[in-house]
Amino acid sequence: MRSLFLCRATLVLLLSVTLAVAAANSSRRWFKRAYSDASQSFINDTLLQCQDYALVMKAFVRPYGSDAAITTFSWHPGPSTAACPDLNASFSPTIWGRGTLLPPLNATIMPSTATVKWNSVLGFWNPNMNLSEPTAKLTPYEAAELWPQIVALAQQHGDENTIIVSPAMNPCSGDSCYPDVETGEPVAWLNYTLSNCSAMNPGEPDKCRMDAIAVNHYGNCTASDLESFINSFSNFHKPIWVTEFACHWWPQQNDTDTIAYLKETLPMLENHPAVQRYFYFVGRAPGFNTTQLFQGTGNNVSLTAVGELYFGYPANFSEN
Repeated sequence: MRSLFLCRATLVLLLSVTLAVAAANSSRRWFKRAYSDASQSFINDTLLQCQDYALVMKAFVRPYGSDAAITTFSWHPGPSTAACPDLNASFSPTIWGRGTLLPPLNATIMPSTATVKWNSVLGFWNPNMNLSEPTAKLTPYEAAELWPQIVALAQQHGDENTIIVSPAMNPCSGDSCYPDVETGEPVAWLNYTLSNCSAMNPGEPDKCRMDAIAVNHYGNCTASDLESFINSFSNFHKPIWVTEFACHWWPQQNDTDTIAYLKETLPMLENHPAVQRYFYFVGRAPGFNTTQLFQGTGNNVSLTAVGELYFGYPANFSEN
């Protein structure tokens, strides 16, 4: 009888904790502004990622109230590290490509140590780009075949508030479009993927669910160019996640160029009615020293000049 009572008490406690976590997640106010911290992906340093997050919480998030929350990701499938429960709660897993859904990477999609529900999940990365790296490189038919697996993962590891974000579309032209210049054009690629998925799953629209559209953009260093690309997806009538943006790729720009670009771009992104999240590239990554958001390690972690502008600019909350 005593063991039965203890089992029931344990179940009640677990249920209470689960409900409390769910309530806390649903009551959070999510910033439009988000960030990607590549320290885990590029230099395999999850502790540094935790330190960056702690700085963002102190310098940016907490002044807006205890219910304020910021979305993060680092191109990895599972929560970044069990050492940072707060970071895990804000982390958006990335199902990079076909390989992420296969062994051994599928085992990392939701580590057994994770104790939080997904607030969101990001789909395939630049699949319409005809590049070997760093893209998922999928035809719309292939992506449509795989997409129900992402929806199933979101249902398994998330809840009714989990946002399922589309494959991240990147501008392309000529030979850079995959599988060809017509089909690989980003709006066309996404339309073909959705129509293929619907045809493969008749009467089951939930298997093709995309709650938001992801776009990546490295343009000519003008807010108008980025805004035009965002607006090109208006016919989908879904919120937009700008999952990567910057005014450079190669060669690097300097801080002056980047700050000038952000001063023009941040007001547009904060006030654009379709933008639900946006992520500046990049928090940390070798080769991007002049445009990183963070610098230093341990007790010396701080914001760069770019980071001070990015996190210092007045912020708005999205509707969810």
